[in-house]
Amino acid sequence: QHDGPAWAVAWAPGGEELATGSADECVRTWRAPRGGDALALRDTQSGHQLGVTALAVHPRGHLGASSSLDSLVRVWDWKTMEARPTLEFPPSQSWGICFAPDAAGAERLCVAGGSAAEASIWALGSAPEKVCAYSLPGGPGMTDGERKQRFAMAVAMSPDSSKVALSTSGAGVAVFDTETQQLLHMLQQGHNGPVRSLAFTPDSRYLVTPCDDQRLRIFDAEHADLVATLDGHDNMATDVAFTPDGTHFASCSSDSTVRLWEWHSRSCVQTVKSGEGDRDAGSIIWGVQFSDDGKQLATVSEQTMPADDAWKGSVVVYDAI
Repeated sequence: QHDGPAWAVAWAPGGEELATGSADECVRTWRAPRGGDALALRDTQSGHQLGVTALAVHPRGHLGASSSLDSLVRVWDWKTMEARPTLEFPPSQSWGICFAPDAAGAERLCVAGGSAAEASIWALGSAPEKVCAYSLPGGPGMTDGERKQRFAMAVAMSPDSSKVALSTSGAGVAVFDTETQQLLHMLQQGHNGPVRSLAFTPDSRYLVTPCDDQRLRIFDAEHADLVATLDGHDNMATDVAFTPDGTHFASCSSDSTVRLWEWHSRSCVQTVKSGEGDRDAGSIIWGVQFSDDGKQLATVSEQTMPADDAWKGSVVVYDAI
């Protein structure tokens, strides 16, 4: 469904359309019919010059955004697919993205700044404007190794808009207060590798961090306490997402599995293996997202044992809980 590994996925509100991004430099939007029917391609955008690493859709569903290895963040009108002004960054200074929760019609986009070691907030419009930045701690005395560990990978804003979380390639996860713009915590307990994704619980109280060390960790976002460490994946954990009611969450991994977890018991209640029974079995699942009604779960992946030496990206939608 993509001519290269599929790296990113995001649903539009309503649970009937989604976007996927790939190393093939394209963003594709799809219609996702209920009842197990095949995805229907809606549109293909090819404005990026390198692979697409992250996607986001505004909570009102009228805007989409994509971040790429070409250091551009493209914004477009979801309905018409017409381009809005593009955010341009220095090389390697844009990575993960998310829209801020809708507040009084605001159009604000959060960008994880890669080697800039920050999360920046942008007010969108005819001329996008950088509103503020949340910088990781550090100073001029850092070694090159320490700087590399501060590469900002993923960003998330709590549903109540009180906090911004920023993950790194090796320095843990930073949590900032949006009112004071000050660092609240550095969550470094246990992380032994990059944290590629972040997810707040719908009530904003907790933060889940999937890590390359195969584990998921749950933190109290206000007090920085490590609440739980979840084992189960056999390779790096790449993404995590909650159902809208917060009763369950899903994680995915380079072990070719998606795991569904029950929140209160912290127990895995279902495991789905990608490509089971296929000649192309074996994949890195890079992204997982629930539709906003919680009824469908979408994943994107790349095949690690491709048939005919053709690397492809897969988009799969499951009926959820």
